[in-house]
Amino acid sequence: MSARARRYTVNEPWREKLWCMRARLRATLERGDAAYTDAGRYVDDLRLLESTLRACGFDLLADGALRDCRRRAEVFGFHLATMDIRQHSAVHEAAVDELLRHAGIDDYAELDEQGRQQLLTNLLEHASMGLDVNRSNLSPKTQELLTTLDMVGRARREQGAGACERYVVSFTSQPSDLLEVLFLLRAAGLSPGELRPVPLLEQLEDLDRADEIEATMLDLSPIAAALDGELEVMIGYSDAGKQIGFLASNVALRRAQLKLARTAKERGVTLTIFHGRGGTIGRGGGPANRAIRAQPNEALGGRLRVTEQGETITARYARRQIAERDLEQMVHAMLIAMAEHDPASAVEWQERDDMLDRAADKARARYGELLADEERLARYALSATPIRQVAELRIGSRPSSRKPGLSFDDLRAIPWVFSWNQSRHGLPGWFGLGTALDMIVSAHGLERARELYRSWQFFRALINNAQLALSRADIDVAEHYSRLADPDARHIFELIAAEHQRTVSRILEVVDRQQLLGNRPHLVRAVKWRNPYVDILSHTQIALLQRLQTATGDDRNAIRAALAITINGIAAGLQTAG
Repeated sequence: MSARARRYTVNEPWREKLWCMRARLRATLERGDAAYTDAGRYVDDLRLLESTLRACGFDLLADGALRDCRRRAEVFGFHLATMDIRQHSAVHEAAVDELLRHAGIDDYAELDEQGRQQLLTNLLEHASMGLDVNRSNLSPKTQELLTTLDMVGRARREQGAGACERYVVSFTSQPSDLLEVLFLLRAAGLSPGELRPVPLLEQLEDLDRADEIEATMLDLSPIAAALDGELEVMIGYSDAGKQIGFLASNVALRRAQLKLARTAKERGVTLTIFHGRGGTIGRGGGPANRAIRAQPNEALGGRLRVTEQGETITARYARRQIAERDLEQMVHAMLIAMAEHDPASAVEWQERDDMLDRAADKARARYGELLADEERLARYALSATPIRQVAELRIGSRPSSRKPGLSFDDLRAIPWVFSWNQSRHGLPGWFGLGTALDMIVSAHGLERARELYRSWQFFRALINNAQLALSRADIDVAEHYSRLADPDARHIFELIAAEHQRTVSRILEVVDRQQLLGNRPHLVRAVKWRNPYVDILSHTQIALLQRLQTATGDDRNAIRAALAITINGIAAGLQTAG
């Protein structure tokens, strides 16, 4: 190395070493021959500087900027932040089917789950499998997928393995969904062990089978080798909430975590639950400290990953003092959750779980009444919320719908939740809870419900989060939005209004207060000060939506621009976007 060959000074070894390190860092940026092969080598040099300074009595220098520099290098490496790759399992299936057809293996998409597992396992266990496919002959989607993996490989080579470590598989329903990712890694010239596949469970049927999916995954040798004793499972709050409602989804997610934790313990693997929480209550949001402490202790194990989305990023991390406080609260919650021991007996735990399962079934049935006529619900949402305008906003990382149009099944959870909050219904954050509490109070008595609220973190978090969602909703304003819908669809609002009244009444009984958030007077004051301004924006938005129904040409464009301003204003006022 030229930096080593040329001596700048004889009696200043640390300065000489720093010159050498500077040259290597410059070569790393320029991809030169003398570059650091990874950040670990750079950290080793920093540690050498530190240790030699200490050995010579220069502890003050070692403990200053040098130590800070070493810590930054240890935490951030050359990559700053680890990037996760995420893609829908259906995209992987189509790409694998296409690649195999080019390799002379037809009908992969027609195989059952067992057949797919067997075929992909055999291919992955034979390193010499032929995948020399001319990419120009592949479909654009498959080319894009392989090009993405090419970039992953480049990032790992140039910035180190920490640049990209995980591949999240959306809508995982079978172990073959993970085998397909490993196959695609091999097709892109990467080792299947370079990226850890992370299943994302977000539909009720998959959450209910979480332990079965996990056990089968761990039995497949290619997946077990890629995981190397550490399993990470992402659970999705948004789509589960849209599918079965607020309470039922939270109960299903809790039950899935317990199943995953018990299976991981039986198999001797380290489990990390990755919580795919959004910013709003309907997408798993709410105070982070409370959310962590509400998780089952078995599922925490001192490890937690969580997404931060939407306005929560600004709210929690825009200012250093707030960011430090928020992180401090999260660490505190983890420590408390690990140390806490619920004194309830196994019999009482089972009684609690059974009670909550029955309540969740009631809440899900009530939510099912909304979904009974999906076409009618879609017409109501399209008329009585600004969902069309939300879909047009260029603020999301993904399209509002997975397919053209705005059908219920294909609509993503973010615009679904955002639009209900905009129209002040807010139903994704509370709908069904009143019915569930009705059942608990009727079957077990009000005092039992109050005792659960006082003693059970999970139950208390559900009710407190619903109070936050209800404080942002306003059923009187929502009724004005409902008048924009066809008379035939107004039945939807009647269901919502009845459940709203039931939920507010039951919550106040259970928490033993006279008003929502009664134990948090600062929030009550904030709502009181905020609502008059948000109400004006809401009524302006209603008037604009009404005008838009008959507007044409330039008038239509002007109204849409004004609607975008009201959407932004209401989201800022309620502090809830997605």
